[in-house]
Amino acid sequence: MPKINACGEIVFSTRINQSGTSEEIFLYDNGRVSQLTENTFRDAIADINDDGTAVWTEGADGFGGGSGVVLQGQELTTIGVGSAPAINNLGRVAWKLLDPAGCAFPSDMYFFD
Repeated sequence: MPKINACGEIVFSTRINQSGTSEEIFLYDNGRVSQLTENTFRDAIADINDDGTAVWTEGADGFGGGSGVVLQGQELTTIGVGSAPAINNLGRVAWKLLDPAGCAFPSDMYFFD
């Protein structure tokens, strides 16, 4: 799912090699597409705020696993295990950590400021 901010910047993930398992994060800004990640694992579920700070799940496994990361300018910060981070315009991030051990899939919510 691509995410767009009020400035028209869009972050999204895609597989470059459709037969591979890695997935990368891209940024569309003012007619230009930039690749934000380049590694051998799955980066997915990105979001961006109006300041251009992006978040995503690094190493997403499709079951709620991975780590949340924040890219602010050129600085990349890992904020904790879990997936599906969302960022607001104050730079605050919330994400979840699923526990797939039971039928109800309980999860914990996390907050980073």
